[in-house]
Amino acid sequence: EEYSYLLESQSKISTLIDHLNRYQFTAVSFYNMFQVLGSTPLTSDFRGFMRRLRAEVPTLRDIEGISDETLEMWSRYAIYQNATNVTDERFDGFFTEIEFWNGGASESGLLNCLQTM
Repeated sequence: EEYSYLLESQSKISTLIDHLNRYQFTAVSFYNMFQVLGSTPLTSDFRGFMRRLRAEVPTLRDIEGISDETLEMWSRYAIYQNATNVTDERFDGFFTEIEFWNGGASESGLLNCLQTM
């Protein structure tokens, strides 16, 4: 709960940036972006957040998105990426969090995600 609603709190963002700088993070990954990328105001806030991370964390090289095989989430990532040409607002890469030992995951689900990406 302490770090919930990160985009709504400049003090939480500052705390995160301080942590990233203290430990010289080179990459951060964001998971569970469904609500953020499904809301125009939150998406706009996230773009500003990404620009701030890149400006204030000099060791940061990569910002990545993560999702399971939910096609709607991958579609939201694609819409987000295609909506800007500003490099500092774009994800540098993506990770799939598809657990093949989980009964709901499938090879076709992975292939559909990759096709959407």
